[in-house]
Amino acid sequence: MNTPTTQRLTFGQKFGYGIGDYAFNLMFQGVGLFLFYYYTNVMGLSPLQAGFIFLVARVWDGITDPMMGYWANKTRSRWGKYRPYLLWGSLPVCLVFISCFYNIDGGNSTKFWFALVTHVGFTTAYTVISMPYTALSAELTSDSQERASVAGFRMIFATLGGLTVAALTKPLVEKFAQPSEGYLTIASGYGLVAFLLFLACFGVVREKNATSTDQLQGFSLSATMQMIRQNTPFMLLCGGVICFSATLTMFLKVIQYYFEYNLSQPKKIESLALLTTLGTTVFAVPIWVAIAKYIDKRNTLIAGGLCIILASALLAMFDKTQLSLIFLTLVLFGFGFGSFAFSGWAMLPDTVEFGEWKTGIRAEGVIFGLYSFAQKVALGVGVGILGLLLSAFGYQSPQEGQIISQTPDALAGIRFILTVVSSLGAVAGILFIYFYPINYQNHAQMLQAIQQTKQPSV
Repeated sequence: MNTPTTQRLTFGQKFGYGIGDYAFNLMFQGVGLFLFYYYTNVMGLSPLQAGFIFLVARVWDGITDPMMGYWANKTRSRWGKYRPYLLWGSLPVCLVFISCFYNIDGGNSTKFWFALVTHVGFTTAYTVISMPYTALSAELTSDSQERASVAGFRMIFATLGGLTVAALTKPLVEKFAQPSEGYLTIASGYGLVAFLLFLACFGVVREKNATSTDQLQGFSLSATMQMIRQNTPFMLLCGGVICFSATLTMFLKVIQYYFEYNLSQPKKIESLALLTTLGTTVFAVPIWVAIAKYIDKRNTLIAGGLCIILASALLAMFDKTQLSLIFLTLVLFGFGFGSFAFSGWAMLPDTVEFGEWKTGIRAEGVIFGLYSFAQKVALGVGVGILGLLLSAFGYQSPQEGQIISQTPDALAGIRFILTVVSSLGAVAGILFIYFYPINYQNHAQMLQAIQQTKQPSV
C-alpha cells in the first residue's frame, strides 16, 4: 500500500499548485521584465539608480528569506505549515506590487526614494508568500520523478504567467496617452488576477507529506545554517541558479533595449521578441521533463546551458537586416531557458532529503527560503551588472515621452550584454551543476536509508 509520501498526485492537484506560480509570475515577471525599463524610461531614473534599487532589495532579501524559511518551517496551523501564507499574504503582496508602478510627482530624489521603498516593500511581501509556496512542493510527495512532474506543471504555469506579461504589457501601455497611466492600470489588473489565483491555490492544495515540525525544535537558526553548509548538492545548485537566473534576468531586460535602439523596431516587434522567447520556454518545459526521465535532471540542466551558449554565439553573428534569423536564435534561447525553469525546481526537493540523510534534520523551509534568496540575489546581481554596464557604455535615460538616439558605444554595449555576457553566465552555471552529485538512483537509496532510521527498533 502506498504511503502518503509516495502517492501519485492527481492532475487537479498539480494544476492547482501550478496556478499559484502563474499568479506569482504575473508580479515577478512584471517587475523582472518591465520595472527596470519603467524606472529608466518612464520615471527618468538613471541606470545606476535603477540598478541600486534592485541591489538594495536583494540585500534585504538576504535577511528576510532565511528567516522566513525558518519561521515557516516551525508554523503550526489547522491548514498546515505553508498553506496559511497563501491565504493571509495574498492581498498585501498584490497591493504593494501595484504601488511599484505608481509614478509619484516630484523631482529625481523623490522618485528615487519612492521607488526604493515600494520595491523593498514588494520584495518583503513577496517573500512572505512565495517562500512557503515553494517549500510546499516538498510536502506534496517524496517521489523524485513525481516531483519532476510537479515542477513541470509549475514551470509551465510560471512561464505562461511570464508570457502573459510579455505579450500584453507593452501593447496595452501604448493604448494610454501617458505610459505611466498605462503601466499602473495594467499592474492593477495583474494584481487582481494574482490575488484570486492565490485564493484558488490555497483552496485546492493540501500538504500530504506530513513532515513533523518538531524536527527543527531545539535547533537554533545558526545550527540550522551549519547543517545547510554540509549540504553540498544544495550549495552547488544555488551557485548554478544564481548564474542562470542572472543570465536570464539580464537577457530579458536588455533585449527590450536591443530591439528598440539597435534594431530600431516598433514596440509590437519588441513585445513579439519577448513573446517568442518565453513562448518557446512554455513549449520546451514538457520536452525537458520527458528528456530528464532518460538523462537525469542534472544533465538536462547542463544541456539547456549549452543551448544558451550556442544561441549567444549565433546572435552575435547577425545584424538588423537579419531579423528572421534573430528570432530563430530567440527560439533557441527560450528552449535553453526552459531547461533551467524546470530542472532547478525539480532538483531542489531532492537536496532536502540529502540534508536529512546527511545530518538527520529535515529543514525544507530553510532550504527553500535560501534557494528563493539565491534567485533574488541573481536578480539583483543581474540588474546591478546591467545598470553598471549600460552606464559604462554611455546609455542615456529618456524622460517620459521623450525619444532619443543612443551613441555607438551604448549600442555596442547593449549587444555585448546580450551575447557575450549571456554566454559567460551560462558557462559559469554549467560549471556549478557539473559537480552536482544527486541522481535518480542514489536519491532512492537516500530515501530508503531515511525510512530505516525512522523505523522503531525492535
